[in-house]
Amino acid sequence: MRPYWMQPGFFLVVLAIAVPLSAESPEVRGDRAFRSRSEGFEVGGTPNSQPIEIAITAYQEALDRAPTRVDLHVKLMSALCFKGYYVVRDRRQQREIFQRTVAIAASALERINLEADQKELSQLSPEEQAKALQAVPRAAAVHYWAATGWGMWGVTHHPLSAVRKGVAGRVHKHSKIASLLDESYDHAGGLRFLGQLHAAAPRVPFITGWVDRQEGLRLLRRAVELSRDDPRNLLFLAEAILEHDREHRDEALELLRELDRGCSHPENIVEHSEAIELARQRLAELEAR
Repeated sequence: MRPYWMQPGFFLVVLAIAVPLSAESPEVRGDRAFRSRSEGFEVGGTPNSQPIEIAITAYQEALDRAPTRVDLHVKLMSALCFKGYYVVRDRRQQREIFQRTVAIAASALERINLEADQKELSQLSPEEQAKALQAVPRAAAVHYWAATGWGMWGVTHHPLSAVRKGVAGRVHKHSKIASLLDESYDHAGGLRFLGQLHAAAPRVPFITGWVDRQEGLRLLRRAVELSRDDPRNLLFLAEAILEHDREHRDEALELLRELDRGCSHPENIVEHSEAIELARQRLAELEAR
């Protein structure tokens, strides 16, 4: 009989012990942590910070290993925005998070422009940029998260700083390009962002002269048409109707009632619960009149 170390399966067993067959990559670790970001969350509370911290660290590690991968830029931006908006309450820390987000967005934008073989896309109109990027994978996602990152940057900084940085214009441009590239991305996220901007942003000469309330209503109606699964679509449309189209007050009330009856998928409960609770408060206020 041959010694055990000469048996056919011996080296396979040793190899399986020494090198796990399914060694987990940083990206896989980040994806798993990001999917668990809502675990243990109770409406009105603050999410557990551990899963999102793990996700951010893992995605950054993955991006450091593969800096040309645009999808990793997108995953890291989405994780940072979640942390900055839903988990962190300290304003200084929020500013740091969103400064990091817009820096990653700049890198991702440079990468997709190179993929489109266009180095000076920023000089073109949103329509021209969208046309040039049409065949570039994840271009819509990059512009959507760039809009989100700059929007949050503006919210967490002094209004004068936001004006100097041209935040409103940046958000308008990126959300418009995102919606032109893929209007259904993130449950019509680009349309939702752009519509809310038109519906709620103040008109300031030479800064937000493009604001159009009717365009905001049109965009938000299209977002709801594409997806009723994200409660923010319904809430933003209801608020826009109540503010700018009061003849359709009953439509707004029905949207709020739909949110009052609805529920969120467990994985998205953090993002969605805020909109649902705001809708319930608004409905109670309106029905009490």
